[in-house]
Amino acid sequence: MSGGAADSAHADIIDPTLVGAFVPLAEKGSSLGVATLDEDGKIPLAQLPYLSGTLAPISEGEFPHWRTSPELARATARITLQDTATPDGTGEIVHPSVVYIPKGLSGYTYWLAATPYANDDSALENPCLWASNDGASWVVPMGLTNPIEPKPAPVGGYNSDTQILYQNGKLVCFWRAVEGNGTTGEKIYFRSSTDGINWGPKTATGITSDPTRRSFVSPAVDVVEGQWFMYVVDGKATPRTLYRMSAAGPEGPWSAPEVVTITGSTESPWHIDVHRVGDEWHMLAQGGGPSGGDLFAAVSGDGLSFTAAPHALIPRFSGTDNCYYKSCFIPAVVDGKIGWDAWLTGFGRPHKIGRTRVVFDRDVFDQATANRRVADIVAAQAALFPWLVGDAFSRADAASVGTAPSGQTWTSGHTISSKAAQGGGSSTIETGVADHWATVDFVGTSGEHWILVRYRDGGNRFRIGTDGGFGLKVQKIIGGSIVPIPNNATSPAGKRLGVRCTGSLFQIYVDGIEVYNFKDTDFQTATKVGFQGSGTASRFRNLTVRAS
Repeated sequence: MSGGAADSAHADIIDPTLVGAFVPLAEKGSSLGVATLDEDGKIPLAQLPYLSGTLAPISEGEFPHWRTSPELARATARITLQDTATPDGTGEIVHPSVVYIPKGLSGYTYWLAATPYANDDSALENPCLWASNDGASWVVPMGLTNPIEPKPAPVGGYNSDTQILYQNGKLVCFWRAVEGNGTTGEKIYFRSSTDGINWGPKTATGITSDPTRRSFVSPAVDVVEGQWFMYVVDGKATPRTLYRMSAAGPEGPWSAPEVVTITGSTESPWHIDVHRVGDEWHMLAQGGGPSGGDLFAAVSGDGLSFTAAPHALIPRFSGTDNCYYKSCFIPAVVDGKIGWDAWLTGFGRPHKIGRTRVVFDRDVFDQATANRRVADIVAAQAALFPWLVGDAFSRADAASVGTAPSGQTWTSGHTISSKAAQGGGSSTIETGVADHWATVDFVGTSGEHWILVRYRDGGNRFRIGTDGGFGLKVQKIIGGSIVPIPNNATSPAGKRLGVRCTGSLFQIYVDGIEVYNFKDTDFQTATKVGFQGSGTASRFRNLTVRAS
C-alpha cells in the first residue's frame, strides 16, 4: 500500500516448493490444474500438491475465505506502483498479463507480458517481457531483446493486448495485431519459448476478425485439462459483446465463437482477464472503453454466463490510478484462502502497473477490520501510547460535546445526540503535537462532513471531507479564504476518513486505504484537530488521534 496505510499487511512470498509437500505421493489426486473447494470452502488434501502448479502462494492476508461471490470481491489495498524498463526508456506500459511458474524458468518464477504505451503512441505498443522472483521487482532477463515482435509494417498498423501463459514446458505469449490500418481485420498471433529468452516464430492462431462486423480485442487465454479457451471482446458491438472459443492447441483450429453474458453490472467490458479457479471461471473486467474506467469482478460456473459485482473492485484514486485500463490476475492462495494476486493498469499519466490483492469475503474482512477499529478506539480513549486523543461520542445526549474520555476538553459547536456528535459548526481539541494522524467516522446521511487538521484558528486550517456533493474535497483555509486542492478521489461520505500530517506531507485515507497525498508548508506548528458539519444531518463518531 502506498504511503503505509494503517490497515496494510506486509507481503512475504513463501517458498512455493513447500506447498503441499507434506502429502504422501500415494494420496495425491489426479491433476486438475486447479484446486476444487469442498462444500465447506476448504481445499481437499488430495489436491493440495497441485496448488503449487497453478496458484501463487502468497502469505499476505488475515481473514479466511468462505465463498467466491463476486458481490464480495474487493481489493485489499491501493495498488503499489511498479517499475518496468521499456525499449523507449519511459517505463510506461499497459496490457499486463502475468504467469507464475513455481519451479521457475531461467531463474525466475513470475513472468510479465505487456506493451509500452508512452504518450498513447501505438507505434511503441509491441509485446515485451519482464521477469521477477517476487512479482514486484521486474527485470529484462539477460539475453532477451524487447520487443519480441515489432510493429506491423503496413502504415497505421499496430500491436496490442498481450496474454501470457505457461503450458507444456513453454511460455506462450499471445497478442493482437491490427494490420493495414485495420482494413484487413485484426489477427491474434503467438510466439512460444522454452526459456523466456529465445522466442520461436510468429504463429497465427487463425483467429481473424471481419473489420466490417467485429473487432476482437483483449484475448484472454487459459488451458483446462488440455483444452485451450480464448475469450475476446467485440469492441464494435453496442453494447460490447464477449465471445469464447476453444481449441486443442494455440494454433487452432478454434471453434465458432460462443456468446458470453455478464449480468449484475452496468459496465460494458472493454478489456478482460479470465482464469479457471476450481470449478468456477473468474473474470477481471475493465469497463468504460479505450479511455479507461472502473474494474469489476465476475464469476461463472460454466464459463459462459457470468455474474458480476454491482460495484467497482477498487476505488479510483488520484494520479496514475485515477482510472483503470486492462488489468490481470492469477489465482492465489493467500494465507490458506483462494483469492487473486492482481496487477492493475493505472491509465492516468504516466501509464504504470501496480499490484494489489483481491479477496471474496468482504463480510469477514469488514468485521475483522471493525474489530481492530474498536480496539484502537478503546486504546485512544485511554490515551495509551501512541494514541493522544480518543472520543467515541457514545455518552448521554448533551448540549455540547464536553470532555473527551482521553482527558482533553472540546471547544465545541456540536451536541451529543444518539451516541454521536451532531450539528453544524466546528469542534476542535488540542493534541499537543503538529505531526498528528486524525481519523473519524462520517455517519451522517447527508450534509457536510469535514475533518480538521493543523487547525490554528477558524480562519487558518486544513479541512478534508465532503460538502455533500461528488468526490473528496481537500481545502486549505488561509486568512478566511478557501483554497481548494484538486484531486480525483471518491467521496468519503458514510466512511471512515483519516488524515496523517508529517512535516509538509499530508496523507489522506478512506477506510484505511490511502487515496491521496499532497505537500503544503502552511500551519506546520498548529496542533489542534477537529471536525465540522453543516446541520443535524452531519454526524460523527469514533475520533482518534495519534502521533504521526
